Amino acid sequence: MTDRKRVSVMVASETKGEWKDAVEDSTEYSSLSDLVRRAVTKELSETESPQPAGEASVDSGTLEELTDGLKRIESKIEDIDNRVSSIEGSTGKSEDALTKNKIFTSLNRSDEAKTPERIAEEIGFPEEKVANQLEKLESQTGLLETFVGDDDKVRYYTENN
Repeated sequence: MTDRKRVSVMVASETKGEWKDAVEDSTEYSSLSDLVRRAVTKELSETESPQPAGEASVDSGTLEELTDGLKRIESKIEDIDNRVSSIEGSTGKSEDALTKNKIFTSLNRSDEAKTPERIAEEIGFPEEKVANQLEKLESQTGLLETFVGDDDKVRYYTENN
């Protein structure tokens, strides 16, 4: 199994809409993520071996937007790493840190808010422990947001989603 990492990119709403339309109008792409992965892979392969004259290339504005987005992502990841390290140092409990990391991974892999119960099922930890860690993460890091759904259950999500 390959080691996969989540990368979030901030783009204008209009740009995201154009990308979604391209995915919906095409049988080549299975999702928005698939479109972005293929575009980045194509750009990187073209950088290594320049295109012959006359062939289409990626719009420089789009490439600059992606580059800026990746820089912001790297900065946020570094900030999160620093915050998680700070939390680990203050608690001294590696199991708590593992739970928190798995919670962040679960939330960052989805565009939807999740209940503690659902996160617990996904990461294989007891619901009570996940609920406690979610509350700590929300208060200590400020990286989680919450709302109460129609079913009166608290749902958590990250600022990126």
